[in-house]
Amino acid sequence: MRAARFHEWGTAPVVEEVPEPTRGEAEVLVQVQASAVAHLDVTVASGEFAMKPPLPYIGGVEGAGVVLEADADSGIVPGTQVMLRGGGLGMLRDGTWTERVCVPRKAVTVLASPLPPEVAATFFVPATTAYVAVHDVAKVRPEEHVIVVGAAGAVGSMVAQQALAAGATVTGVVGRTDQLADVPKGVDAVDMTSASAIAPLAEARSASLLIDTLGGDRLIGRTRWVRQGGRAVVIGYRSRSAGRD
Repeated sequence: MRAARFHEWGTAPVVEEVPEPTRGEAEVLVQVQASAVAHLDVTVASGEFAMKPPLPYIGGVEGAGVVLEADADSGIVPGTQVMLRGGGLGMLRDGTWTERVCVPRKAVTVLASPLPPEVAATFFVPATTAYVAVHDVAKVRPEEHVIVVGAAGAVGSMVAQQALAAGATVTGVVGRTDQLADVPKGVDAVDMTSASAIAPLAEARSASLLIDTLGGDRLIGRTRWVRQGGRAVVIGYRSRSAGRD
């Protein structure tokens, strides 16, 4: 079977033939239908992350597929569509960038209803990260004004949509002009590289909440878009400068 493997840190993966996986006790053999290319994959592949799988390793911390084999007492039957995440996938052991993979039972989540494989492989982390930020940490209230930085990204777009669903007015800030079209509907999109577009945020300071998915050394400046007594939630480490996304 084929897989995308890393042979050195900081280099691109190589698609090559690899041995078929052998399922161990308490593991699930899955036919992979789709795999995500997550930011965490890039971080692990750099070799600078604390967790390092032994080289060469197959990348992919997230994925989705159909169960081929599982223990009788696992509660999973062959043919079940599942989401793959956790259990060291792509960080301590081979990941999902392969045709078939054996994973620990705890890394398998049975989907309540069928999803397109590409959705099943990519929605969980952005959606749950956004939920925690919006509801558990920020506790967004109806009718407040929320600014979301990185609103065209996977997590940022989820944050913006969930804040809208909570009844907030949302301004979505992006790092490039071409990302304006990717901001979710119902969100006021602002290009961070445009001084004339950004200036009103600092002048009005009408926002009660900033949810920032970038981080970086310009974060302090972005907090000045929020009125006194407001709050900020930072969930990103992607950027060292506000102009990158």
